[in-house]
Amino acid sequence: SLRWTDTLFNLEMVDERLVGQARTIFQDGSVANAKVTVEQFGDLSSSWQELPLAGEIVFDVKDLSTLALLSNYTVAPTGALQGEFAIGGVVGNPRLSGELRQIKGNIFIPATGITLEELLLSIKPNQEGQGMHVVLDAVSGPGKLQVKGDINREQEQWQVDAMISGQDFQAVHLPEYEIIIDPDLHFIFRDEIMHLTGQVVVPRAVITIKEFDSALTASRDVIIVDSDDTSEKSRKIDPPLFISVLVEMGQDVRIDSFGLQGRVAGSVMVKDGPGMPLTGKGSLVLHDGIFVLKNRPLAISRGRFFYTDSPLDNPAIDVLAEKKTKKKTVGVIASGTVSDME
Repeated sequence: SLRWTDTLFNLEMVDERLVGQARTIFQDGSVANAKVTVEQFGDLSSSWQELPLAGEIVFDVKDLSTLALLSNYTVAPTGALQGEFAIGGVVGNPRLSGELRQIKGNIFIPATGITLEELLLSIKPNQEGQGMHVVLDAVSGPGKLQVKGDINREQEQWQVDAMISGQDFQAVHLPEYEIIIDPDLHFIFRDEIMHLTGQVVVPRAVITIKEFDSALTASRDVIIVDSDDTSEKSRKIDPPLFISVLVEMGQDVRIDSFGLQGRVAGSVMVKDGPGMPLTGKGSLVLHDGIFVLKNRPLAISRGRFFYTDSPLDNPAIDVLAEKKTKKKTVGVIASGTVSDME
């Protein structure tokens, strides 16, 4: 549990400067301390958004495991967290500069089964001096991931322009999915709209689905509105996200599901957006394929999956699996879309 033993919040005017200070101390000795000064606050002729800022924020969290409760256990962190940031800029466009580092611990994400280690967040003024340059490093499995970009505030709106890169980064580590990725992505947040573009190479993956869950879930952009509720709360709150990412299979992507075994190659352009289904365009080919039918293995001589801007869960299939003997050939031919075969 989280317990505070000493909390302070104070505001005072000192020579036309507004000085604010906040501090809290936890039972385990963890400390969070912030001090912010708004210069020229007593000058009524100046716009408050243009008033200069100065100050600092200091974190020293002894035990991160208690934060799992605050995240509703979507993450399970361990270890300690230390950080120190200087505050600058103006009220309408504040800037931070400093580092946040996890000490002797990691962050486990139950939804994907991965464990993030060696987390380091670095923030400093960008080259133009009007925003912040942010670098986030993390390790998962055998590889690393880095997020590097700029955060600016223009016309009273926050804007983000960041690159996401990595190699051999473990993206999923679950009983039915083991996925390693090499991402090369570009994320933009501008005018209250998010865009994610680029490429993700999957050098290694193992997919072993044993049971199919046919339940459908609504995407993050679907809003359910009660006919009697016309308040703003019933409307979409999250900024829309548009995705256009090429997913390319590497040399070691294997599937072993529903009697189908083999190595998958090819690439698919994945697209998504508000009010749109998750679609793909491209093709996947199954190599060294085997289909087990009634405990009898059939060699797949032709196995192809096509997407023509169609939903990812409904590709067109062209599969020929057969077993030849001296007297006869027994086989299975599947052609059409997944929905046609249900």
